[in-house]
Amino acid sequence: MEDERSFLDICGGRLALQRRYYSPSCREFCLSCPRLSLRSLTAVTCTVWLAAYGLFSLCEW
Repeated sequence: MEDERSFLDICGGRLALQRRYYSPSCREFCLSCPRLSLRSLTAVTCTVWLAAYGLFSLCEW
């Protein structure tokens, strides 16, 4: 048996929550959302690296 509900994230993107029941004592929850774009993933990664480098530079003074 499977039950699916849809929700919206803070930016209006679609989130889907699936509940699967295998037995009365065994169930599974699965949350699915749209994938990140390569551009946003690269921007977040660069921001984290720059922040870490800035913190490193401040600690080395």
